Amino acid sequence: VGPDSASFSMFLAGDAEHEAQEWFVTGAGYHTSPGMKVNVVKANHHGSCNGVRSSFVQATNPDWVTFSLSTGNSYGHVHNQTKEMYAAYGKPWYRTDENGTITFRSPGTAGGGYTVAVQSGAASMAGAADRASTAAACNSIP
Repeated sequence: VGPDSASFSMFLAGDAEHEAQEWFVTGAGYHTSPGMKVNVVKANHHGSCNGVRSSFVQATNPDWVTFSLSTGNSYGHVHNQTKEMYAAYGKPWYRTDENGTITFRSPGTAGGGYTVAVQSGAASMAGAADRASTAAACNSIP
């Protein structure tokens, strides 16, 4: 569900919400083979709280998280609940509203690693003061 090479992998789940994430973790068998550990997760649903589950964060165990969203979006993304979830697992992130263009580069060879470049700013585990979602589904993130 994203780019994968000998030295870099990224999980792109679009707008997958809780049920779909659970399927990725259990139903699709990714938790056992080939494994879901990735370098980067592009956060689901622009950082909405209905797009993150603890089982998904544990299964993917990303080095980085990216949030794709516009400045001052009317949905309040990235929801505070989402940031709290990733922060609880020690996962730093980049946000397009704060960092601009985010580029990950890999030579695609075993052991080649990867680099991260942003237009501005640095990785964060705090970021802009966003709002908490008031949606009932977000009161307790599974």
